[in-house]
Amino acid sequence: MRIGLVYGNRQLPDGSLHQQTLVRCQAALAAWREGRIDKVAITVGGSAKFPTITQAMRDWFVEQGVPAFDLMVCPMGLNTAGETRVCIDRFLGRGDEPYAISSGYHIFRIRLIWSLMAPGRLKGCFWAHGGESLRDYSLEILRILATVPGVLFLGRRYIKFVEPIPSG
Repeated sequence: MRIGLVYGNRQLPDGSLHQQTLVRCQAALAAWREGRIDKVAITVGGSAKFPTITQAMRDWFVEQGVPAFDLMVCPMGLNTAGETRVCIDRFLGRGDEPYAISSGYHIFRIRLIWSLMAPGRLKGCFWAHGGESLRDYSLEILRILATVPGVLFLGRRYIKFVEPIPSG
């Protein structure tokens, strides 16, 4: 089974999804609709600042037509590493293929975390560019990104799928 772990970000004071979280959910929805993933995993846990983010993400997917049985929800991860650990421990069985879904700037940290926690397990990444601009990246980060095969920065709403993960 192909499982897409959509990483949480923030939510607004009214409980709705912050733009960063929304574009990540949109990338996951596109991957699910295109048949690139079979299930969407949500492992972000609530916090004092974002107490209902897990439920807000789940509700958003259901409103978009994703059946509840295609959602895997375990709100225990409090940061990127925690979300990854929950997915590995709670959702991945032998033969399952995990995919990371997040913002472009975040994918590099995610790839590192997966390589430390479950070497060779992550099959690919979906990343959404939206809610941030290239001005949000430091010059040094842009220099690093420019050396990574397959990385493209196109419009603010462009979704890029990277498969397989470049080695090295």
